[in-house]
Amino acid sequence: MRLTAPLLSLALLSACSSDPVDPAPGLAACARIAERCHPYEALSLTASDCQRYAHANNGPVCLTREAECLAACPSVADAGATDGALPSSPCASLVSLCHSAATAEVRACHDLGHRGDPAMCSARHDACVAECSPRDAGGSDL
Repeated sequence: MRLTAPLLSLALLSACSSDPVDPAPGLAACARIAERCHPYEALSLTASDCQRYAHANNGPVCLTREAECLAACPSVADAGATDGALPSSPCASLVSLCHSAATAEVRACHDLGHRGDPAMCSARHDACVAECSPRDAGGSDL
């Protein structure tokens, strides 16, 4: 019994460290994945999966799959764009532009982009762009 208290104190003291501990390992990886894969989520199942768990802040998964996700979602320079443009398709632009999901109509356009049906995305593209684009602060659509 006499040894229990000193041993317990020693165990507690050795468990403490002056080194800072990352309270949420992997959150930085999740942020990198979310930023890089957002434009690609309608174009690739891997990018869509990466985007989903990155937005869920699933740190351990982000750490484990960061290299795979960043490879599936190349940076603008790596994707061959020279003018800062991201890879585009009607579906990808709906996913990106209608991401806010502020209304049911905006959410429907966003979901249409995720379904990845190019014919449907093309058919609804102009209407969705009008619905998803920011309105004037004055509130008039005239």
